[in-house]
Amino acid sequence: MTGSDEGQGRVQNPFNVFLPIQKGHTKALGELVKGSRDTVRGALDDIGTVHFARFMFLDNGQTLGIITAFDGDFDRYVDAFLDKLFGVFNALLDHVAIEQEYLPLVPVEQHRETFKKYVKDHHQDSTLYSAYPDLTVLKIRQLAGS
Repeated sequence: MTGSDEGQGRVQNPFNVFLPIQKGHTKALGELVKGSRDTVRGALDDIGTVHFARFMFLDNGQTLGIITAFDGDFDRYVDAFLDKLFGVFNALLDHVAIEQEYLPLVPVEQHRETFKKYVKDHHQDSTLYSAYPDLTVLKIRQLAGS
């Protein structure tokens, strides 16, 4: 995965993954996302490289978008997510229509490389605007005194 701003001296990278939801699973997936909110927030704080993250339902509830901006290398970012949130991703993927070529995918902690390929293949690149493109989350927190 490459960002469209790669090579521009930026430290922040976009992560835009769009996953097809199994028919009839949107409500259950919405409840899972809502119920996992505190766990996800705590993990993101611990990871310390995520500027923002959002889960969005698109296409009338047929697609789940996971949209973030993160510092650093994609593989390290996904590994950090898997280390902290493998249980959330295992539960989330129970509601996603996973193509045969990516199976087995769950449990994700045992299929890291397949999971990385899966999210890379479902990533849609974008241009990322940032008011502070050269500042990492760590540096922003230091400057903010938190």
